[in-house]
Amino acid sequence: MLASSRRVKKGPGRRPLSAKRQRFMELRARGWSVRAAAREVGVSRSSGTSWASGHKTYRNGVVVGFVPP
Repeated sequence: MLASSRRVKKGPGRRPLSAKRQRFMELRARGWSVRAAAREVGVSRSSGTSWASGHKTYRNGVVVGFVPP
């Protein structure tokens, strides 16, 4: 069976939100609140808060990385 040429092949897991995050940071630089910028780009307020302040990445209760704002 041939695969449809219209179907976009996706890798495992969710798509990265880098474009939304970049747009979110642009809006924050213009003075938008976290809540308003998150609503505009279509992410949750908690994601917006993490993006604005940076967040730690945990594995088995141990910090394994930090994503800066």
